[in-house]
Amino acid sequence: MNSGKIAAFPTETVYGLGISIRFSEFQDQLYAIKSREKTKQLVIYVNSIQEMQDIACSELSPKSIKLADTFLPGPLTLVIQHNNPNFIEKTIGFRISSHPVVRELINNVGPLLGTSANISNFPPAITYAEVQQDFLDKDIAILSGTCDFGLETTVVDPENLKIYREGLVPCSQLENIFGASFKIEQTSTKKPWQIYSFKTLKLLHQFVEQYSFPYGLIVENPSPSNFYPSLRKVMSTKEKTVLFVYDPITSLYPEMAPYLVPYLVNI
Repeated sequence: MNSGKIAAFPTETVYGLGISIRFSEFQDQLYAIKSREKTKQLVIYVNSIQEMQDIACSELSPKSIKLADTFLPGPLTLVIQHNNPNFIEKTIGFRISSHPVVRELINNVGPLLGTSANISNFPPAITYAEVQQDFLDKDIAILSGTCDFGLETTVVDPENLKIYREGLVPCSQLENIFGASFKIEQTSTKKPWQIYSFKTLKLLHQFVEQYSFPYGLIVENPSPSNFYPSLRKVMSTKEKTVLFVYDPITSLYPEMAPYLVPYLVNI
């Protein structure tokens, strides 16, 4: 990476894909290698608030400091305004990962410009093998390691009380911290798979029988470790439709709610 090579690395959420920020002129290669639209911003991985402020060329606001002190290092992407003329966008998304592999990588090569390690509009990779599968013919380095959670970060702009993606840090927790409502502005990009969720297996079977509904996969106990692998598995089926059994009240994994509650079927 000290010569501008792209690398995939495990984080506490999903695998990341990035380059040293010192070679930001190579970011077009990063977009190309995963077929990512250039309208979608990359994030910057740092190891400290000070590094964040140095790149932003400005001090963090009290709201940003509050979030950073509460959740970072951890599964949150902090969107802040900046004064760095090298970035044309008005805001920059920063991550401070808790994963030792990422932290050591940043110690060695400096902050990273990156994104998730997967082909765009394909489920994120959470294992070394999945990254290999996605980028089999690409010239990248892949660092081994375990993704602790297997779900994505929450992307939040604390100044404007906006959430661009609800992930491991729930909206309700952010609202409790600030005593204010957040607006969720999650982009609805069309995916090549479909998700339906049901509170019980009985309701699922009732739905399938009533509508003669075709599906590719049933997942009875969705968890952070099997959610994205299930989506990857269903991509190999004809229907590309996965049915989850998930009750947000009784599930052992309340963090799955943003991923499954919007798709709950009431019959």
